[in-house]
Amino acid sequence: MLLVHLNALLACKDATTRTIRRTIAEVLPANEIPELTDDAILFAFSKFSRLPEIISHLGIRNLSIDERHRLFECYSRIYTDEGLPLIHLAPGAREFLEYVNRHGTPLAVMSNNTAAAAALLEKLGVAHLIHTVRPHLPYRCTHITQKIAPS
Repeated sequence: MLLVHLNALLACKDATTRTIRRTIAEVLPANEIPELTDDAILFAFSKFSRLPEIISHLGIRNLSIDERHRLFECYSRIYTDEGLPLIHLAPGAREFLEYVNRHGTPLAVMSNNTAAAAALLEKLGVAHLIHTVRPHLPYRCTHITQKIAPS
C-alpha cells in the first residue's frame, strides 16, 4: 500500500492564507495586526500545528483565553466558508492517482482529520481512486481508518 499525505495532493495556499488572515482580523483589533505576507503565513503554518503557535510566530502578542476561544471558533467557520472553496487538486495529482490506481497499487491518504479529508476527496472527484484515509498518527496506530464510500 502506498501512503500519501493529503497535503501532497492539494493546492491550498490561497485557502490557508485567506483563512488565517481573516481569522486574525476577526479576533484582534486592526491596530494590533502586523502586515503579514503570504510567505510568512505559509511558513508559520508549515512549522506549527496549533493556531496560537502560528499567531505567535507571526509576531502577534499572546492571546487571552477569550481571544483563543474566538480564534478557534472563527477559524473553523472561515475555513469552511471561505477556505474550502479555494482548495483544489495540485497540478498532476489526478494523473498520479489515476496512474497508481491503474497499476493496482492500493493508495492510502494520511490526514489529521479523516472524515473531513474523505469529504474533500469526494468533493474533488478523486475519492474513487483512494482505498482509505488514515489518521496522521504514529505508524503503530495506522489501523484506524475512514473508508471512502464508493461513488
